This record gives sequence, structure tokens and C-alpha cells, in this order.
Amino acid sequence: MLERDPLRPKPCTHAGGIAAHPDFRLVTGCDIQPDRLADFGRTYGIGSGHLYSNIDDLLKKEQLDLLNIATWTESHDVIVRKACRASVAAVICEKPMAVTLARARSMAAHARRSGTLLLVNHSRRWSPEYRSVRAS
Repeated sequence: MLERDPLRPKPCTHAGGIAAHPDFRLVTGCDIQPDRLADFGRTYGIGSGHLYSNIDDLLKKEQLDLLNIATWTESHDVIVRKACRASVAAVICEKPMAVTLARARSMAAHARRSGTLLLVNHSRRWSPEYRSVRAS
């Protein structure tokens, strides 16, 4: 829905960035809210067979090179661990990564052991608007 916000530079979402990049192909989506999931599918041309209401089904049925986690912070730990067990090559986790430093360290260790690259998104940090505010 943020991609339709006229005040934001585009792309402004994880999905928008992935869909806009020539080296990536957005193939699936997951959301617990059916209306948002359907909108996501329409927006990015993803058929209902590749839209999921829970991460377990998605990870069981899809072969992913990259998983982007843009859920509430409390769910990141569980989803990262599931992605690692499903042999997802890389996971981008929205900030904040975890609710505690101990959980963040545990997530990083789990990813390291499984061979999954775990990244934390800080995209706005590079936005010209944010940089100018920080500089002043």
C-alpha cells in the first residue's frame, strides 16, 4: 500500500524494490490479512497459488533465494529460524531485528550455523531527507 503513497519516493517498500530490480523476481507473498494479501498479489502479478496466509506453508512450498521479513518485531526470531531450517539462502529482516540483544545474537548465531545470510534493513538511513536531518 505504501507504493501508492504519492509523497514517498519509489520504490519505497521491500516488495517494490525487489520488483523494480532487474536481477530479482518477486515470486511469492505472505500476509495474515487476506485483503492485504490479495492486494499484494494484484499489485505484483502474483497468482493465488503463490500467496500464503502463514509462513510455514510458504516455506514448505516455495524454493526461495531471498526472504524479506517485514512483520512485527516479536515475530522476527521465529521466522528467521524457520527460514534457516528451510535453507533460504538469504534473509532480510526489518529493523529492529529483535526485541532484545540476546535474541538478536541468537538469531545471528542460528543463521551463521545454517549458512543463511542474515541482513537487517536500514534503508531510510540512506534517504537524502534522513541524511540531511542527521547532518544538521
